[in-house]
Amino acid sequence: MRPIDAAKTYRQALIKALQPPLNLTVSEWADRNRILTRRSSSEPGQWRTDRVPFLREPMDLLSPREKRIRRVVLIFGSQSGAKTECGLNWLGRTIDMDPAPFLVVFPTESFAKRQIRQRLTPLFTDTPAVAAKSTSSKSRDAANAMFLKEFEGDMLLSIIGGNSGSAAQGMPAQNLWVDEASSLPLEIDDKGDPIENAEARQTNFPDRKTLLTSTPGTRGACRITWEFETRSDRRRYNMLMPCCGGHAVIEWRHMVWDTRDGEVFCQCPLCGERVSQHHKTTMLAGGIWTPTAKGDGETAGFHLPGWYAPYGWLSWEKIRDEFLRGKTDPLLLKGWVNKRAAEAYEEQAVAKIN
Repeated sequence: MRPIDAAKTYRQALIKALQPPLNLTVSEWADRNRILTRRSSSEPGQWRTDRVPFLREPMDLLSPREKRIRRVVLIFGSQSGAKTECGLNWLGRTIDMDPAPFLVVFPTESFAKRQIRQRLTPLFTDTPAVAAKSTSSKSRDAANAMFLKEFEGDMLLSIIGGNSGSAAQGMPAQNLWVDEASSLPLEIDDKGDPIENAEARQTNFPDRKTLLTSTPGTRGACRITWEFETRSDRRRYNMLMPCCGGHAVIEWRHMVWDTRDGEVFCQCPLCGERVSQHHKTTMLAGGIWTPTAKGDGETAGFHLPGWYAPYGWLSWEKIRDEFLRGKTDPLLLKGWVNKRAAEAYEEQAVAKIN
């Protein structure tokens, strides 16, 4: 290295060392650094939390500066709330700013492989702040390299399928993310609950954080619903109503239409006015999460049905059409209740939806 190059490198390293560490929240980090690609997003480019404002609060509760909340539960409709992006942004910030052992649990190993290729690899390669922290994995075989990732700061990321009782053994982790938790078995290999087993990996970490994300399944066999209803504070998103300026939780019974193929409106629960979905961007931006239960004091739960999806993602008309088709087909209706209403399926839930 020439003297002039060595001096330049030294100055850059010195400036970097003297700069105070940034204490960004997860949403602040994502807005500054995260890059979305076409492989995993219909809206590639710079991440903008303003596009999904309901994710700001759950993401920021995963930030190190938050000390009271240790567990975040997202029970969201399918492909409508970007719940997986919450986990990816948290993982990216951890790699970049606060390296620590991180365990990601997917329902199965085959599911994990798909998520690695489509969702995690773009985070590792296309977001410069994360790519810069990657270290070589040439010493490991290709199979291990897929499920074990090393980053600067002695950070080891372990990715497993939750259908193996022994998969998480011997893997200490400060941070745990369980994706599609409702698809996990209730017990595996006579080793008890897979989420409890995974959380046991965090025992020796006082700053531990856990994220559970999923669409729900059938009541009684749906872990994400149990977590939300028995441990969390059950937060609901109150949208800002443009008609009267109040805040309200929107349920399916508030959706109205005049003809089978006509426009779907939201009938304001506060004043009764009809609101078109093109107002949804403003409605979401002005929304607030409100707890509806006490919870265990360390678990924040967030429920978001499909009709809250950002404008342009999932239309109210499409949700209405799926609902009407499902009313005469129990299997279609079950899928609608789980994926659009984000409710556990049971006869009582169907009665409430209807």
